[in-house]
Amino acid sequence: MAVAGGPAQTQGVLLAHEPYPALAVDRRWNLVLANSAVEVFLDGAAPELTRPPINMMRLGLHPDGLAPRLRNLDQVRSYLLPRLAHQAARSGDPHLHALYEELITYGPEPEPGPPDPTEAALSLRLTFRGTDLCFVNTVTTLGAAFDTALDEIAIEAYLPADLETRRFFRATGSPSVGVEDPDGASSLIRRRTRVPRPAAGTGLGGAWAGRGRGRGGGQADW
Repeated sequence: MAVAGGPAQTQGVLLAHEPYPALAVDRRWNLVLANSAVEVFLDGAAPELTRPPINMMRLGLHPDGLAPRLRNLDQVRSYLLPRLAHQAARSGDPHLHALYEELITYGPEPEPGPPDPTEAALSLRLTFRGTDLCFVNTVTTLGAAFDTALDEIAIEAYLPADLETRRFFRATGSPSVGVEDPDGASSLIRRRTRVPRPAAGTGLGGAWAGRGRGRGGGQADW
């Protein structure tokens, strides 16, 4: 699915997904923008993994990142790594090749071969502050005529896949509710992790790297 628009539209899409997590990444999987619910992925991660640029692929599979809290880590690895390898091969981007070579050292190397096209969405099962949450991941690529910057942005939304997850977010509003912070939960996320969060009048700036065009439908294939 491709959506035309600029920074304001990107921000609007992320905020519309609250209280559920949604984030925007560039073609190298670096975080560009996120809504406040992204805390469910960042909680407990090593500080070096949450300093900009935050690479969401590394954060997800690193043993000091999200990986210890993933209840289906093997499934996530088998879904993500073949897609990363395919993306690196198609693009010839040395950064993506290096990222793949790094990530395969954190667990068993996946079976060789292209990604399975029947696996249209990623199921993510994780533990967050004592609660088991389950999401289904959807990806939207952005594109607009004469705007090569937006061609590099993909929005990943994580929708609740079970009743317990829906109840958790309905009860809390966002994962940071209840944490004392004079500026509110959103600024708490921003201050602790320096995650760029949508705000009125804020642009994407030059946060992405490289050039390339996302392809809509399922997992982005740059």
